[in-house]
Amino acid sequence: MKLFATLTTYLLFVFIVISNSFAQKNKGGIPLSMEKKINLPLPYFHTMPAFNAVEMLAEDDSLNANKIGPFRFGKNFNTAFNLENSGTWTNLKQSGLIWRLGISSPGAYSINLIFEDYYLPPGAFLFIYNENKTHILGAFTHLNNHSSRKFATDLIMGDKIILEYYEPEKAKIKGSLLIATVTHAYRDILKFSKSDFGSSGQCNINVNCKLGESWEEQIRSVVMLVSGGNGFCSGVLINNSALDGKPYILTANHCGNSGFESWIFRFNWEAPDCENPTTAPPFQSLTGAKKRANNPVSDFLLLEMFDKVPQSYNAYFSGWENKNNQSEKGVTIHHPKGDIKKISEYIKPTVSENIDGTEIWKVISWNKGTTEPGSSGSPLFDQNHRIIGQLYGGLATCDNPKEDYYGKLSTSWDGISNTLRLRDWLDPINSGVTFLNGYDFGIPAFSLDAGIIATLIPKNESITCVDSITPVLLIKNFGLETINSVVIEFKINNLPAHKQLFTLNLIQGDFDTLILNTIGVTVGDNFFTAFVSNPNESIDQNMANDSIRVNFKIKNMDTIISISPAFRENFEGLDFPPEGWDRINPDNSISWTRTKVASSFSENGASIRITNFHYNTNYQSDYLLSPALNFTGSSPPTLEFDVAYSRFSSLKHDSLIVSVSVDCMLNWERIYAKGNALLSTNNGENVTISFVPKKDEWRKEIINLNQFKDNQSVFLRFENINGNGNNLYLDNIAVYDALNSISNENPNPHFSIFPNPSSSIFIVKSTEQVEEITVYNLLGEVILKLFVKKHEQQPQIDLSAFPDGIYIVELIFLEGKKWGKLSKSN
Repeated sequence: MKLFATLTTYLLFVFIVISNSFAQKNKGGIPLSMEKKINLPLPYFHTMPAFNAVEMLAEDDSLNANKIGPFRFGKNFNTAFNLENSGTWTNLKQSGLIWRLGISSPGAYSINLIFEDYYLPPGAFLFIYNENKTHILGAFTHLNNHSSRKFATDLIMGDKIILEYYEPEKAKIKGSLLIATVTHAYRDILKFSKSDFGSSGQCNINVNCKLGESWEEQIRSVVMLVSGGNGFCSGVLINNSALDGKPYILTANHCGNSGFESWIFRFNWEAPDCENPTTAPPFQSLTGAKKRANNPVSDFLLLEMFDKVPQSYNAYFSGWENKNNQSEKGVTIHHPKGDIKKISEYIKPTVSENIDGTEIWKVISWNKGTTEPGSSGSPLFDQNHRIIGQLYGGLATCDNPKEDYYGKLSTSWDGISNTLRLRDWLDPINSGVTFLNGYDFGIPAFSLDAGIIATLIPKNESITCVDSITPVLLIKNFGLETINSVVIEFKINNLPAHKQLFTLNLIQGDFDTLILNTIGVTVGDNFFTAFVSNPNESIDQNMANDSIRVNFKIKNMDTIISISPAFRENFEGLDFPPEGWDRINPDNSISWTRTKVASSFSENGASIRITNFHYNTNYQSDYLLSPALNFTGSSPPTLEFDVAYSRFSSLKHDSLIVSVSVDCMLNWERIYAKGNALLSTNNGENVTISFVPKKDEWRKEIINLNQFKDNQSVFLRFENINGNGNNLYLDNIAVYDALNSISNENPNPHFSIFPNPSSSIFIVKSTEQVEEITVYNLLGEVILKLFVKKHEQQPQIDLSAFPDGIYIVELIFLEGKKWGKLSKSN
């Protein structure tokens, strides 16, 4: 439509509709020159240089083959246009000034801008529109100012645009505009027709078709990103445990690593129904974000938008799951090639794989739809409508909708710092929840709405050995009225429920911690449920957030194992974990397992290991818990175990932590911590294949536990902290009373040591050839190492230079290792 100099009321209405249909956060309206019918000459147009779009499209085809990187749609030109060096000022006499600038990029389907400096005084406003005035953005005002002084515009149709800035005469400060980037769109993203609705493949399905009927909420959470001014990706609004509406966007790390202050986040860019639109549908958008966390290992990027999402956007904050659980079926929702929002369905279970060092979920095939370049960063939803990952890359197309890869949210959950993990941002209240449902902040607040946020005691998937618990809940006032009282109904398993009245003073948006009455628990697997009701002795108007359930385990304490003379576990039994032991696998992925590939005891023996070589969930902890041990009367109690480990490199290595609990695993005290080269048992060498230790690549660790003496119920915890290094092995875990010899409780001794006790010389007599002898003190330090000559039948150990006390001797044979105790006494 061509606009003529004389504007009719009808055409003014059309301008407003066009402006609001493609709405960034703005005040609305039309430019002052149009509203007041001010006859201004066309401004001078600065023309962008010519370039070869065909070459760029060919380059894009190569870059987009595996969906790596944002979907590029335009050529960026660096500029430095500002209010002083460009454009034309017109004095409106006593009302203020108008500044206008023209930008031309011949052949562009659209133009968009990045402002390196944007700052407007109150009363000033900026409009941007195309030459024939059919597409208007604005008014942008001081409400778009940000401390970064950065800003960006969405796409404006056409190859010529005009910026019109009005500054009132009484402005207290001067405005500042500096255009740093002009993007020429060489793809026609805004072209639509019944047969070719946008640029994505024809197999893609509009979100408001039948397939999307049960995913309406999740559809409202997905956004299209304009990154770097010239690239499209997909992302999703994601909920956090504080339920506070923080505008977090989860997308792919490869979508960009800088310039987040000028990224555009486009909401509701979708067809109104299943039919293909003939014109571009309306949308809303926000500009600018700050990076909160990212990690290339799982290819995630978490941004927090500068602005909260306006309620008029009708946005939804999707839920998530941080456990490494396979999804049976689900969907992805995305913007392929910058097109309107699409939905694709998978019905085969996801597969856990490792692609180029990235831990991913593989979607084997799409039952309906596919993904394309521009889908990068889109969320993968499981059958529970929760996010489990974001699109990393893949091979799927309309012609061959197979194999797409999603970085795992479970991998992204933990990291060495809050800038490398999701945990701190998505669980800011440290609730320990493993999943969180979505939340609809677009629903008007209820007058009375109390909700349970988390259970602090018991923690989900926790293990303890108490016979009763005192539950602790975290609740929030989601309503408008102050809450003065609530009733909590809670129970264990399917036993009768308990009710408890609490008096509160909880204003809108506040939290409180409620300590419930102590209740009994039973041995085995349990679940705890709680329900909040009767706020202010009235009806809770929103029951969606009123209940919670967590699972936990109570260990059987009928049998507590004495360590006198010794408790030993060599993992030769077929069952794992052995009786009384527990394995905690928080991400439901790689963890401790029994293996026969290596043993410190014999060539054909067993040990346990965790295959960090194949485990890319960086900083994830996996635990092995011992049975309850009785330290009463031991003097001193001593822990020993054999360890074998190699790191992958100086940058990829793992850690082993050993801790002790004397209060039924409520608190843990660290007694051992080694990692990297310090943990290595092969002299710190790097091994770049899956590590299997040789006979001489085991080390015995001995730890004095005297500080825990006389405790009747002691637990040990062996913790692997993954760093995607290499495999860690443990064997022959023993806890014993140092006054009782290990060899005394050895059921099959092949050697003897005499005299024992001795004041200096100990003689070893063995039916096998001893190759090496190592002596440790009770701190686990090597004090003596001897290499035995071949055919030497009775090697001697001389401890005359060492103080009286108990020592551990390790004998290395051709077929393995054996241990004994030496007692030196004058």
